[in-house]
Amino acid sequence: MVSLLLWYDCNIEARDREESTALIKATQRQHEICVKILLENGADPNAVDAYHITALHYAVYNNDTAIAAKLLSFNANTEIKTKNGYTPLILAVLENKQEMVELLLRAAANINALDNCKRSALIHAVRIQSKNMISLLLQQGADPSLVDIYGATAQSYAVFETFQVLSQSPGPSCPELTTKEDKQSFDTKDGCIPHSHHIKEDNQEMEENTDDKLGRYNCLYIPLVQTS
Repeated sequence: MVSLLLWYDCNIEARDREESTALIKATQRQHEICVKILLENGADPNAVDAYHITALHYAVYNNDTAIAAKLLSFNANTEIKTKNGYTPLILAVLENKQEMVELLLRAAANINALDNCKRSALIHAVRIQSKNMISLLLQQGADPSLVDIYGATAQSYAVFETFQVLSQSPGPSCPELTTKEDKQSFDTKDGCIPHSHHIKEDNQEMEENTDDKLGRYNCLYIPLVQTS
């Protein structure tokens, strides 16, 4: 069907109400063949939707390395940021997807890119307490001296998280990797072909959930433990 529409010279960059292109939709739904056809026919791999999310961001969230690799082979930009400043690499770390992180690093993604809170991938890896991710990022040259908007480094967060474990007290208000609502939002992609009488309601819910998913993380203050 995609090939037929392209044969009739349809606008490959046409957008829906969420500013999503066909490529973004195909990536959301994990239709690898459609993604391939669209890219080979000139679809822009760097188009962003209304939430400033690219096809690569969606591939990262879905942990779809095959589609991510295809997008990268067509020069998908690894440095485009969501409205909260997340590059695909930072999102991959937040979602604790190591294989995806490795793929992005092989594609020369900036390992020290900062989000709107001036937090690097390494700081996020420390905050989610992923030892394997921390080790990988350090091995690949992540800068441990970078400071976020609260003056905290990756080491500062590491000390604080260790203190929390030792004291067995609740940790600070730190957004979970993915909440149940967030997971439902992206797992359902864009509603997965809803029944016609639910289209309006599902589209509205999808818009709200997608906005919540990549816009929900805040620059929450975390009290720091002094390090020598």
